[in-house]
Amino acid sequence: MILKNKIENNDNIDGYPIINKYKYLGIMINDKMTIQSHIGNIDKKLKKYFEKNYILNKRFFSVKSIMLIFGYFHKSRLLYGLPAFIDQKSKIERIDRVMTTNIKKLLKLPISTNTQRLKLALGLPDLNTYLVQRLIKLKIKYENTFNEKLTMYDETIKKILNIDDISKVRISENYLYNKLKDIGLEENIDINKGFITRLKNRLYSWYVDSDFILLKFMCHRGSFREDINEKCILCGYPENSIEHVVNDCKKLCRERRKTLEELNKIDNTNYKKLLKAIEYHYYSKKYTNGKEEKKSDKKGVKIIKEFLLEMYKKFGAVKKKNDDE
Repeated sequence: MILKNKIENNDNIDGYPIINKYKYLGIMINDKMTIQSHIGNIDKKLKKYFEKNYILNKRFFSVKSIMLIFGYFHKSRLLYGLPAFIDQKSKIERIDRVMTTNIKKLLKLPISTNTQRLKLALGLPDLNTYLVQRLIKLKIKYENTFNEKLTMYDETIKKILNIDDISKVRISENYLYNKLKDIGLEENIDINKGFITRLKNRLYSWYVDSDFILLKFMCHRGSFREDINEKCILCGYPENSIEHVVNDCKKLCRERRKTLEELNKIDNTNYKKLLKAIEYHYYSKKYTNGKEEKKSDKKGVKIIKEFLLEMYKKFGAVKKKNDDE
């Protein structure tokens, strides 16, 4: 067959059919050798899935289960075959947007949720990092299997990794951690190397509202946003912000004091501001794979969730009162 943009009067050349797109090994390729049509088809299928399963996603799946579903069902379909097209920057960026939009829908977060903070809270590296990791693994597998060098992607890998020699390059856990840490620096958050491992202890396997509230808070979604409310809806302070509500709002004094004391005791720290104590425990705390360490980490997250539940509960009560009036 012949891939060609403009099909002339003849529908074949020397018996070879002329077509403008073709599905090969599960990937739809057009006449320009891009995957635009493939992305569009996958996107349509996922949209239908969301329409049919929205109620289930809303009521029965935990955050942990939803991310497993995303990994097995959505991510596997969206990213299948993509390492071969990693040099098509605009297309990869589009897929990244589709992926993050799907995650937000699954987790009941507004589409306007800060993508960087969402990836940070869930320990998700950027898409290019994931794809170059897969590409290097496939390159090594090919070379070991067929005993010959595969060089067609060398320049692309060099450009993405910003290196001159790829002969000994390997994508390690340190590289993935460093890419995640870069996102943290943009958000002024220090990420500890054990953060991704600790996430397994942060989110329960069963449905619980506090998991969604914790994620919502880490993405800075709530009535403490200045673009939603100019004043604090709890105490009326004229400058609304997440810092004010968590650190200073007088309507949360008792809960704040208790939470701060317990977190400082668990983490052996002396934070004066609760927001920093929460960020430290969630992102920055050093991790050892010991039994007591896991126990204290779960306890700390439980304390944070209890505070956030109370805070969002008060937000809801004020909103309901205002609606009734």
